[in-house]
Amino acid sequence: MQSRIAGFVCATSIFILAAVAASAQSNTAAGNSAPGHVDDQRLRAAAAADGNWMTFGRDYSNQRFAPLTNIDRGNVARLAPTWVYQLGTTGSTQTHPIVVDGVMYVTMPGNGVAALDAATGQEIWRYAHRPRGDMPRVPSNRGVAVAYGRVFAGTDDARVIALDQATGKIVWDKTVAPFDPSALLPPGQAKPDVQFNLRAAPLVYNGKVIVGSTGFEANRVDDDFIKASIAAGIDVGVAWINANLGRRAFVSALDAQTGDEVWRWYTTKENGWEGDYATAAPDGTPLNRDIAAEKAAASLYRNAWAAGSNSTWMTPAFDPAKGLIFVGTGNPAPGDVDLVRPGDNLFANGVFALDANTGVLRWFSQQSPHGQYDATGQAVLVDVKAGDRDVAGVLECGKSGWCFVVDQESGKLIFRSEEVVPHENVYRAKSTGNGTRVAPGPGGAVSVSPVSYDPGAGVVYVASRHDPSVQTLVPVPNVAGGPKLFKLVARPVPRSETWGTLTALDIRNGGRVLWQAKTAQPLVGGTLATAGGLVFTGEPSGRFSAYDSATGKVLWTHQTGANVGAPPMSYAVNGRQFVAVATGAAPGPGGPGQPGAIRVFALLQ
Repeated sequence: MQSRIAGFVCATSIFILAAVAASAQSNTAAGNSAPGHVDDQRLRAAAAADGNWMTFGRDYSNQRFAPLTNIDRGNVARLAPTWVYQLGTTGSTQTHPIVVDGVMYVTMPGNGVAALDAATGQEIWRYAHRPRGDMPRVPSNRGVAVAYGRVFAGTDDARVIALDQATGKIVWDKTVAPFDPSALLPPGQAKPDVQFNLRAAPLVYNGKVIVGSTGFEANRVDDDFIKASIAAGIDVGVAWINANLGRRAFVSALDAQTGDEVWRWYTTKENGWEGDYATAAPDGTPLNRDIAAEKAAASLYRNAWAAGSNSTWMTPAFDPAKGLIFVGTGNPAPGDVDLVRPGDNLFANGVFALDANTGVLRWFSQQSPHGQYDATGQAVLVDVKAGDRDVAGVLECGKSGWCFVVDQESGKLIFRSEEVVPHENVYRAKSTGNGTRVAPGPGGAVSVSPVSYDPGAGVVYVASRHDPSVQTLVPVPNVAGGPKLFKLVARPVPRSETWGTLTALDIRNGGRVLWQAKTAQPLVGGTLATAGGLVFTGEPSGRFSAYDSATGKVLWTHQTGANVGAPPMSYAVNGRQFVAVATGAAPGPGGPGQPGAIRVFALLQ
């Protein structure tokens, strides 16, 4: 039953909140087991087989595997809606609930946060966000972190907010500043106004709150800008770079008690952004780049790194023993006129490892030099075979349509999986005539849809999209003597030629496909695997389904009536297992949008 009565708290919630309030006085006292209290010891032990889901990936490994067996292959047909909480806002609803000792914490488009009784959906408290500046046309948020008696959230207006876990009141509110490009500005030019977002759920460890910046992409070089640049006698590429200086993504660590920044690492490399001008990806796939043209343009476009974007869209994985965080990076900018960013564009389109205490880079593994396919999927810690050796690996399934596993110690590629969607003309030279059909298309294959991994079976479950496009290179006018530029223009294929795939990959056997299920629409929400032998995922049509994890057979489906574009999760309260997922969609060409909601299911009693 839906419930949004401000101030109403059921008897169970009163007990939980009183315990949370009492425990909030202690920060990281090891062994504190008061209900609701989350310290570093509990975060490190979050993979335990209890009913909680305490981080975005359930635990620091990001495996998204629920070790709960109350709902299984034999009884999932009795799964039914239990309660619904209306978020009250419309946008791209991607939030992922966190559950700690019977209380659920959720975000919503527009950056509100709510605490709910996880068994009933009754609202405990609700924080309403007040923007300080411009908000994006399509608001979104992926969730919170809970620790030290606080709830931490990043916002679409580049703030990190700490709320009291018991009341939802603001403890601190910090604006995160972008990169300052003042030293690079041409004489007389004002500093560009750079807007960006903090959309991923924060990662908390050892008194720090880790956030990654997103939304820096200014990927389009439009016709009006081209005409104005030429009229002013300025090279189009130089003009674009100068207009976008400061669009430089980063990962930042804040002090959990004060919100003060502890360290920052930028995802565009100031010295060496061009890299080695790779002619092939690490897996050997030829890139078909015009290396000579890139090298010739490098000195002219030498400041491209300071406008290069490389957003980090997902919550990192963390290995406390190694003291390393792992996260993937997105495409460089501009996306459509690639010669304006010569070189490999480090550190785009790959996975990096940072020292969690200092922010110092340990290694970077690039999947797609010079851009095209973001590595924006969630990094997952897995154990794999490398020859006869057992190796700790990092798995990342991004827009390229393959999953890559690299060594946690070195970043060296261990293997690339079999494909999770069909590939057509990947990295091939694009036509200047009628175009070339390319798959995956610009939307990519996996993107920001989190995968789930069953560590007992050694199988990862990947929700993906087959959405090709026809890509054409169109000449871009430029000033006399300037580099010869081309714009990549993509047009969609008919809807009948797009679909989704749910794929099971054997990670202990080089990423071999065990089974694959085809869905009518591309999948964008992500997956949940459980010890009950089930895999859950949803579709834009509103279908939310459970699959047999061994065969890919559909065992249960519920029509939610709204887009399922968020990852499912599962938790337990008083021994009863629940499955939750957010639904809703932003306004667009397909309709006016769908208000966001949290939908929770359990077995009929």
